[in-house]
Amino acid sequence: MGLCKNAVDAYVKFGDVKRAIDCCVLLNQWNYAVELAEQNNFVQIEQLLQGYAQMLIKNNKKMEAIELFRKANKNTDAARLLAEIA
Repeated sequence: MGLCKNAVDAYVKFGDVKRAIDCCVLLNQWNYAVELAEQNNFVQIEQLLQGYAQMLIKNNKKMEAIELFRKANKNTDAARLLAEIA
């Protein structure tokens, strides 16, 4: 708990960026995962983020999906969901 940055730094130092991003995703640190993915040209993070958000929406957890988008700096998607709820 609370050692996400340390774990990510260790994976990156080892040269395993994918595992570092997976660590962020598992620990629900989406903003850090997206930032790391953008720095390392890792395009699969967007698909993973959208898939997870769709699963949350399908399970009627729109507020959790909004929080996910907010953490991932996807403010437009979060606002769209808020408008749907309103």
